[in-house]
Amino acid sequence: MFSASTSHIFSLIQITAFSLHSAETNLRMARLSWAPIAFLLFLALAFTIQTASGGGEGSLKPEECEGACEVRCSATSHKKPCLYFCNYCCERCLCVPSGTYGNREECPCYNNIKTKEGANKCP
Repeated sequence: MFSASTSHIFSLIQITAFSLHSAETNLRMARLSWAPIAFLLFLALAFTIQTASGGGEGSLKPEECEGACEVRCSATSHKKPCLYFCNYCCERCLCVPSGTYGNREECPCYNNIKTKEGANKCP
């Protein structure tokens, strides 16, 4: 029915169609593989901006200390002393480190207030 050259042409068409489909699939996969990388870069940038503008001495107004200390002391079981000392330190430094624990490098003044024994006074 078809000559050898016709069947050869059909084979070439099938190979070309498969190649185009494979190239399109590979291109789609390449685009998708950049999505997680772009997302991670966005998160890193957002974290950097938040950390850079997240505090520092004098970044709070005295009336903002109470709310910042509520956040700082939200995870402790000793809420009353935590709030007392956090507010004491915030009134002096106008800064409260972010999070519920650690991050003291954000507020050197807050970090440098010590007890007589040399322990950190500020939670």
